[in-house]
Amino acid sequence: MKGNVFREYRFKFYLNASHYVIFNNKKGEIHPHTWEFAVDILIDRNRYMEFNDFERGITAFIAPYQDRVVNELEPFDLIIPTLESMLDYFAPEIYKIIRDLGGLVIRVEGSETPTRSYIYTFEDEKVRTAGENLVRSNREAENRLVTHVDTGASVPGPVKKNPDNNEGINASMDDLINRIINNGIGE
Repeated sequence: MKGNVFREYRFKFYLNASHYVIFNNKKGEIHPHTWEFAVDILIDRNRYMEFNDFERGITAFIAPYQDRVVNELEPFDLIIPTLESMLDYFAPEIYKIIRDLGGLVIRVEGSETPTRSYIYTFEDEKVRTAGENLVRSNREAENRLVTHVDTGASVPGPVKKNPDNNEGINASMDDLINRIINNGIGE
């Protein structure tokens, strides 16, 4: 159990659309892409999640761009839709969708070719610190449970008294994950 605080999942989505870029005030040719977006999500290891909800949420978000000229849609009617600008817009929106569904996005990777990617990451000091605190809290709870089960003493704090299950070990972890998700990171 030690060290495995979260479950991390990667979901991949594909956007088939066209765009053009403007260089030196000259409009380039409209050309198609199949952009790949990989979304890395952290989930509480003891929480049951409907992954279809994550997939539906992100699919619904990118649906208006499918099979369209991206330059004709907001906000790319005002911003040149490069891979970087698209991901700079998409990643925070995807973050909000996943947060509202109970997950925590740590990174979104976008690719327009198999050999080139742009990565938008939410891993900042706040996430790393929260993760370290989570591990420490979980280990302290495990130690309290083992000590009290071995001695037969009553179990203090958020740890449950039932040694046959480990629900109490994760009480402080659940609270911290909920605070991270509800407060948002990167907004």
